[in-house]
Formats: sequence, C-alpha cells, structure tokens
Amino acid sequence: MYNIVKKKLFGIVVALAVMCGSVAGCTQSVLPTHVQDNIPQVEITDKAQKLTDKAQQGDEDAQFNLGVLYEQGQGVMQDYAKAIHWYEKSAKQNDAEAQGRLGVLYQYGKGVPQDYAKAAYWYKKSAGHGNADAQRALGYLYEQGLGVSQDMSAAFVAFYFAAANSIDYKEAEEDRDNLIKSMNKEALAQAKALLADCQTKNQKCPIW
Repeated sequence: MYNIVKKKLFGIVVALAVMCGSVAGCTQSVLPTHVQDNIPQVEITDKAQKLTDKAQQGDEDAQFNLGVLYEQGQGVMQDYAKAIHWYEKSAKQNDAEAQGRLGVLYQYGKGVPQDYAKAAYWYKKSAGHGNADAQRALGYLYEQGLGVSQDMSAAFVAFYFAAANSIDYKEAEEDRDNLIKSMNKEALAQAKALLADCQTKNQKCPIW
C-alpha cells in the first residue's frame, strides 16, 4: 500500500487524507473509522468554512485540505469536481501532495474520465518534489506502459526513489526487487546508469 498524508493539515484532523491501495488494485481515499467517530460533524463543517475563506485567498494548504474535504464528503457534500478544482489550485502552487491526489483521481477516474496520461503528468510533478507515493505510482505506470511509454529503467528508478523516501519502504523495495527479477543483465545495467544520473540531477531527473 502507499499513503499520502498531508503534514500541514488543520488541527483536529491529523491524518485527513489517506491514499490507500496497491500498485495492482484500485485506490480510494478514506478517513480512518476511529477518526470519523471522534470528530463532531459541526466542527468539521466549521473548519470547511474557514478553509474555504483561506483557500479563496490563495492559501495552498487550505486549498489542498479543502480538496480533501470535498473528496471525502467531510463537512461538505462529496463533490469530486470541487475536489479537483481545489487540488489543481494547490498543485499549480507546486504542492506535491495536491499533485499526487490529482494523479490518483485521474488514474482511477474519480470525478473525471480515467486518463492515465494526465495521471502520469501529475505523478511526475509530485514525484519530482520527492513524494514517495507518487514515485511508486509512477513506477507502476512506467512498468505497465499506462499513460507513458513502457520503460523498465524508469520504473526501476521510480521504485528505487520511492523505497528511499517512503515510510513503507519495504513494499516499495518489493516492487523494485520484483522488477529486477524480470530484467536481464543489460537492462539492469541501463537502469542503474539511469539511477546514477537521476541521483545527481534530483528534480531534473528525466523520468519526472
């Protein structure tokens, strides 16, 4: 599984945005049950209004968090179109987690037609900012050739960075190791050469 958890969330909801799923299965964000049960709805509604005010003033964190509320239907009516609207505003201010959420919604067709190319576009932007979850998701798209040209070297690099940057590094390592098993020596050498190049270029890595 791979999770996106916003670190700059407003006080009462510490982990409001959770991206769950697997590289082979569908992904949908949910609030943990114990969190839902312990947050009075009136408080969430009040927070939603305050976030709206800040989001309209251009605050990227508020825009992201408001997008989460609309995606989850917490304190507001669930509305994927509005979630995407606020995620896009935050993403255009280079918020990596908003970019990652857009990738998820486009990959799985949540509120928009499924579009792997747009999912890859947003994952690349998020991955370039070091978002491990976007890196792992992008690795899967490269491995499968979804929205991008199939590229095992790029997938290897994406999984490598995801493992290095993720709390759940063991699962990202498994993705990388399983990919290695399918590569011959020449392909693996090419992948390692690309990795070395990306380690020096960071955000300018050509696969992002």
